[in-house]
Amino acid sequence: MKFVKIASCVVLLMSLLGCNSKPVDDGKVPISTTSEKARELFVQARDLNDRLRGNEATALLQQAIALDSNFAQAHLLMSQTAPGAAEFFASLDAARRAAAFSTETEQWMIQSFDAGVTGNTTQQLQLLQKLVAARPQDERVHTLLGNYYFGQQNWPEAIAAYQKAAAIDSTFSPVYNQLGYAYRFTDRDTEAEAVFKKYIQLIPDDPNPHDSYAELLMKLGRFEESITQYEQALKIQSTFPPSYFGIASNLDFLGRYDDARAKMQQFLEIASNDGQRRAAYNGMAVSYVDEGKYDLGLAMLQKQYDIAAAKNDFAAMSGDVNLMGNLLIEMGRYDDALAKFKETVALQAKAANNSEQLSDQARLNHQYDAGRVAAWSGNLTEAKEMLAAYQSRAEAGQNRFQMWQAHQLAGIIAMQEKNWDEALSRLKQSNLQNPYNLYLIGEVYNAMGDADQGQEYFVKAFNFNLVNNLQQAMARRRVALIQQKA
Repeated sequence: MKFVKIASCVVLLMSLLGCNSKPVDDGKVPISTTSEKARELFVQARDLNDRLRGNEATALLQQAIALDSNFAQAHLLMSQTAPGAAEFFASLDAARRAAAFSTETEQWMIQSFDAGVTGNTTQQLQLLQKLVAARPQDERVHTLLGNYYFGQQNWPEAIAAYQKAAAIDSTFSPVYNQLGYAYRFTDRDTEAEAVFKKYIQLIPDDPNPHDSYAELLMKLGRFEESITQYEQALKIQSTFPPSYFGIASNLDFLGRYDDARAKMQQFLEIASNDGQRRAAYNGMAVSYVDEGKYDLGLAMLQKQYDIAAAKNDFAAMSGDVNLMGNLLIEMGRYDDALAKFKETVALQAKAANNSEQLSDQARLNHQYDAGRVAAWSGNLTEAKEMLAAYQSRAEAGQNRFQMWQAHQLAGIIAMQEKNWDEALSRLKQSNLQNPYNLYLIGEVYNAMGDADQGQEYFVKAFNFNLVNNLQQAMARRRVALIQQKA
């Protein structure tokens, strides 16, 4: 399974919630519930979710909550197994309300998760550090802190936290999944492979260890070996969603686009909920974009949107139109892109579990999105105004993800002004785990007359090998067109 992501993946960050299956204090974060049966169900569900089997966990969590409606950790874990944004926010809201019935450390977990959702990463870190100080012998708490650092791309701190978790409990399988990805992103491929193999040894009859190892093989360009490992995961559990996307991504990288979309169609036909059906259409969209068929990619994103619209899941719809806006920028349809970005804000305001914080974040993100539209369309005065407003807020909030986006926008503006030194400086401070930024850096080097460096970054962007990533698909298509002209 793909490593835990910040921003687009904060939902999974808390899937390793710390708790204890015993009512006594053994140094772990406790589980507060009035029902022993609910406690047992929660522990079973948590174990399933640890192994990325959230669909199976959901039914158990529903039973636990039926026994104790104020079971805060059950509501919080339910948010991570939710099939859509509406269900996610409903469960998170229930966890907030039930927090009063839990211990202080459980409340810190809920509050830190909430801070991550609203983009308050400073508060999130402070709460996680309090948790570690209060429960230093809880491997799950150390893993949560590691996940925070992972999302900030602070790999040394993430690895240190994961190693502490493994030292507390060497059989705690989820930490090996995260540690393997952390090694992978520091190009410590040999160590990553060893850790993923350890992960397989711990739970050999679960699909996710094979899936994670497959993703490493894909990253290394060993596509056929990767497919074999993904197929092994599906032999263990034929409905394991991530492996369908992993196989499809490998097929895209091999140029077998029809086969990739056939794999997504196969998953669509067995999908058990709307979240999975939406994801299948997203996978098809990425495949079409990678092939250069943008109109068909946009049509798949519309199908994804239509599923959310059928049940008025405005939060999910907001995210979908934002994806459309990004693709429309790539298609040069700037007015249409701006209209989609405006719709993103309006839809978020209509979401059932919207808050002023979430609406504020949507408005702030719109400045970044509208700034890119202005920059690419040549309206540099407006782009600079948007950048100034966005960067000011990002700096004030010390939000690293937003600062990466500010640097990207500043780099695009500098590119349009042919200020290559400034463009290079700013883009190298953007998110370098986004292949599109690597492609942009390659363009800048080419413009500066350094074709070798330009080619190096084009190769990095083209061979970044992420699972089902729209930004990567757009970057790969750009690079492919450049290479065709060379």
